[in-house]
This record gives sequence, C-alpha cells and structure tokens, in this order.
Amino acid sequence: MESNKAQVKIDKKENKLRISYSKFLITSFKDKNNSSSILLNNIRANITDKLELTNSFIKNEKELKQKIDKNKYKYIISFDQNLIVINFI
Repeated sequence: MESNKAQVKIDKKENKLRISYSKFLITSFKDKNNSSSILLNNIRANITDKLELTNSFIKNEKELKQKIDKNKYKYIISFDQNLIVINFI
C-alpha cells in the first residue's frame, strides 16, 4: 500500500516537470541503415519530439521551419552520420 502512494507522488512530480520544461526536438536523417536514424528510433521520452529528415536541403528546411514554428523548443538536438572513408578512389 505504501509503495503505491510513493509511486503516485513520483508520477505527480514527473507530470509537473513535463509541464514546466519545454520540449526537446531531436532530428536525424532517414535511412534504415543510418546510425542517426537508429539512435533516434531507440530514444524513448515523453517530452521529446522527433523528426527524421531526408537528404533534400530544401525539403529539410521547410520541415524544420514548420516543426519549430508550431512548437517552442528549448533545445534542438540533431544527429548525423559522419562516415570515415578509407581507400576511397
């Protein structure tokens, strides 16, 4: 019984934190083999919005602008994949 009361208190505190802190936006690039996309899809958080971008700079700019205009994000975190190419001809 006491553990249920403790859990209710924890849940209430978490809800207050979610309301008082701005959302995060996390972005990556679309591709099922892209490590940034895999990372994004494995992040589980209720206060986080996610956006997968294409390789089109024009389309990405529009998508990001629309997403940012609709929400007031305190932080935007972008993941990318930087390949190290060895013996490239």
